[in-house]
Amino acid sequence: MTEKAFFREPSVAEIKKRAGRLFSGDIQQLVTLGEGEFLVIPSYLLVPPSFRKEPIKFLKHGPEITIRRFHSIADAAQDATIPLELRRKAFEERKGRNIDFACYSFAPVIGNDRRRRRVALPQILDGERIYAYAHQVNWAGIKVKPYDNARKVEQYGADVVVEVPSSERKSERYKFRFTGVPVVDNGTKFALAHSLGTDHTCEFKRYRGIRYPWIDEKEDPHVFNFCKHEVAGWYALLDFYWNEQHNLTPLEMSNIAIPSALMVEACKRTLDSVLIEDRSLKDPANKDKLRKPNQAEKQILLYRTARAYGHDETLFCDTRRDGLPAQYDWTLRS
Repeated sequence: MTEKAFFREPSVAEIKKRAGRLFSGDIQQLVTLGEGEFLVIPSYLLVPPSFRKEPIKFLKHGPEITIRRFHSIADAAQDATIPLELRRKAFEERKGRNIDFACYSFAPVIGNDRRRRRVALPQILDGERIYAYAHQVNWAGIKVKPYDNARKVEQYGADVVVEVPSSERKSERYKFRFTGVPVVDNGTKFALAHSLGTDHTCEFKRYRGIRYPWIDEKEDPHVFNFCKHEVAGWYALLDFYWNEQHNLTPLEMSNIAIPSALMVEACKRTLDSVLIEDRSLKDPANKDKLRKPNQAEKQILLYRTARAYGHDETLFCDTRRDGLPAQYDWTLRS
């Protein structure tokens, strides 16, 4: 499928028309690249050696930033810490470690689906991109239909159906349901925040979910990976409840980070100004062995950006500093 114009990225040949700069190891190079430059990063400086033959395994089995686990509704309610604070603490505690993380994760305490929820940074940024597209291209939009009038919503959360546009031409919109959405301001909201789920499926969710656990893995090997469609739909849901119903609870209880304008800039540079030097490439026509970053490399670059600049500078949107996420500038360099 062909990407819509809003999502078009420059090719390797187009990027190579600019002046190449070799990666020094300082991730701030990514954000400070000049308009006429691109960054060359040797592949061995990113994906750990044990995952280099199959980078997809890093995304499935690489280390996770684990958000604090709760054992019961009462445990979460008694702690009463909002997800933003839990996520900030988890990221900051790992800031000094020279480890690249594949995602961050949280675990449900309500409902039958107790798979841990995993959130990779490229999915957050791709979801933000779809969300911005839905607002900046008039006919697109994201539809939100809540089912939140029943009394049981206080205990089990609301169901909310969303329709999210595709990034590909002539593709149908994705329609799916969020479950366990915290919309009532009570003690149970702290447990519901970690139990968010959907009935969505797409190629990413279907194949990223196929993973066999390490022999010493303690948590359930079956996981729930949030994808870009769910992230875009979640942002629209938060927007709906805040602007249409003046209900801050879903935003307050959101475990899905909202990126800053700085993080969007870092993501844009990975898409339009980074080439990976990969000596394993066999194509004789590709003499300089350069290619676009794969998903594992994007995750590592985005995580290193978050580590270098700090959680609140990258994975928290301050509208006074960043503006509205719906209006973020996603224009790429050609």
